[in-house]
Amino acid sequence: MKDAKEKEPVIQIRVPEFNESSFSAIMALLITTIVTSTINIYVYLLIWPQFIDDWSRTFLIFYLSIYLSFWLVYFLSKSGPIFFRVGTLRRLLVTKSNQWTDADTEKNDKIEKEFIEKAKTSITAMAMLVAVAFLVMVQAKAFYSDLISTTEGEYCEQITWYLTILGFAMMSSLIAFISFIVSVDALDCMFNGFENPELENRLRRYFYKSTIHPRYLGLVFLLSSIIFLLAYINPLLGCIVIGLIITIGYRHWFPPVELLKNGWDDTAHNSGGFWFRLFIFVSPPIILILYI
Repeated sequence: MKDAKEKEPVIQIRVPEFNESSFSAIMALLITTIVTSTINIYVYLLIWPQFIDDWSRTFLIFYLSIYLSFWLVYFLSKSGPIFFRVGTLRRLLVTKSNQWTDADTEKNDKIEKEFIEKAKTSITAMAMLVAVAFLVMVQAKAFYSDLISTTEGEYCEQITWYLTILGFAMMSSLIAFISFIVSVDALDCMFNGFENPELENRLRRYFYKSTIHPRYLGLVFLLSSIIFLLAYINPLLGCIVIGLIITIGYRHWFPPVELLKNGWDDTAHNSGGFWFRLFIFVSPPIILILYI
């Protein structure tokens, strides 16, 4: 008879290595964008069929689909379907970072000091992001109130569009605000003293890792709130912001899988996704100039 206290085997889901990518990030982004843009534009025209000739708004929906696809591929790269398992910063950190992996670090003083330093830096950065999220929320609410007061309760399709955009801006900024507040509180708990060094290291690691998802969630929704706020002013301004986010952030969030190879030469791989990023970046300003 087996010992009742015998531990059951723990089933762990293996996260593929960063460089175990069957598909390129660009290929995953392009195919995902085709699917999401088809669905989103169909729903958009189903709700607002009168805007079928308003190409600036249709262009915004297309760019929002690219933005959605960008983050879908990024977050599903860790444990999603094999098609999404491309090289991303998320997979790189999960498989290579000492702060993200589940290795035993209870006796590693260097890593524990790094936890504290990262917590201090993160608290400072998120304090500023909390302020930005609050300002976006206040401005979106001001636009919303002005729009309600000027229409005097008489809504048409045009007003409904603006109210929807501002509603998304307020909701996104609120989610970002709450996510950052929760993250700051969790990081603040890391500076408490605990009964013994072993427990202290384990709890600090727990509190640090508990902020990973709220911080990412806050970042994505803060960027989204800025996009919607500017899209209220002009849909093409929202497209420009999306273009800047993807163009500037692509090499950070989607580092090349060759990065881990010996003899890595950054200059030889500096054009990762160049044509994709060029299209995303250049199209909105050109169209805005032509539109004006």
